[in-house]
Parts: sequence; C-alpha cells; structure tokens
Amino acid sequence: MGGRSAKAVQQLQASGFRKVWNLAGGITRWSDDVDPSTPKY
Repeated sequence: MGGRSAKAVQQLQASGFRKVWNLAGGITRWSDDVDPSTPKY
C-alpha cells in the first residue's frame, strides 16, 4: 500500500525534485477517497 510510490518519491528526490509526495495508503486509498473509478490492483 504505497510502497512502490514511496520508492519513486525517493528516486525523484535523489534526482533533484523537491515537490513530490507519497500518498498514505497508495492507490487503494486514492480509489476509496477520491476516485472510485480507479481500479485497485
């Protein structure tokens, strides 16, 4: 639940990006709270 995006955030920050965030709960929470049409994997 958000592990892959946490790794992506780390890689982006290591590349110099500063305005990046990892959403708690990952895509499942996004689907539950924001956009129920988003498929859950």
